Amino acid sequence: MRFNFASILGVTLGLFGCTTGALNISRTDAQSVTFSVNPYVRITRQLVLVASNGTVVSTGVQSGRTVRFRLPTNQQALPYTSQCMQVRARTGESVGIAGVDESGFLLPDWRNYMRSQYEGGYLQQQRAQLSQQMNSDAQMYRKASAWMQNNPGMYSNGVCQTPALSSQPTDACENHTVATRIAVDQCQVKLRCPAMGYFAGQAAGNYQKLAELVIENHCAIDDMTARGEEVNIEFLGHVLTEELAEATAEWMLKQAGASDEKAHLLAKGLVAWGEFSSCVDEATSACDARYQTWLNSPATAHENCTASVAILASMPQKLDQERSLLQSIDNQLATLRSQTSNGIGGGARVISCGK
Repeated sequence: MRFNFASILGVTLGLFGCTTGALNISRTDAQSVTFSVNPYVRITRQLVLVASNGTVVSTGVQSGRTVRFRLPTNQQALPYTSQCMQVRARTGESVGIAGVDESGFLLPDWRNYMRSQYEGGYLQQQRAQLSQQMNSDAQMYRKASAWMQNNPGMYSNGVCQTPALSSQPTDACENHTVATRIAVDQCQVKLRCPAMGYFAGQAAGNYQKLAELVIENHCAIDDMTARGEEVNIEFLGHVLTEELAEATAEWMLKQAGASDEKAHLLAKGLVAWGEFSSCVDEATSACDARYQTWLNSPATAHENCTASVAILASMPQKLDQERSLLQSIDNQLATLRSQTSNGIGGGARVISCGK
């Protein structure tokens, strides 16, 4: 009995080492690897799957004569999928695997799945960004081509020309006097319409405020229509803001001792004057901007011509390079898809690192 026990113990320890097969690979897939335990071997229940850099990738779960390692599928595990794996005891000893030498093994199903999930996702992101860039570049090329066609005299003898200054627009302000005249003309509706509303309200008796609201905003809408503008949600929001401002100012004036009628008139006048002043400031700035745009238009045209010529000269090559890069990304994605479809499906799929 002593001899038999010593012999069995020797076999057990021998099979536990790297040179023999304490474990047989039973099944692998993209998310796990399962080993069957040699029936002549007694192994510890504390087995771990270790990468070549010493990182514990997974802890084995033993059930009967099998040990299953669930493989991590988060992005942080991607580098380990290309490292050689070994099964070890918690105490550090290597466990021998049939058909695999001490250098360890690779799991291609896991590696291909992870590459498809994360490298494929990164390639898809690159592809989307590149496609967006190509669309932008193609649109830029079309705009440059259209600009050159619409300005045939700008490019002559290989040189962009600078056109003469055109007549000054009537709504462009070269000085403060012109700016004020144009601004007041544009903004008088800010005073005229509230005045019309107020006088209509005076004749409406108990319906004073309703009449004011209707007449004043009907006047404003007519003015917008004459300028070719549309009544939209912004206009309605502006109406509500004015009404709230008037109501607040009227309440404050009443608190200061003004009569109802006087408080109402003063509040309406204050809001109208504020709107008029704001309109004049904005209209003056816009008029000045139009003047500067007109004044700079020859230089701007020359700059547009120079930019368009440069785009038309360089963009075809850039688009060719982008198309080539896009094809390269598509080829990489196709390779990943092929590896993934061929790499999942069960069976004992391992690659010994020593081969």
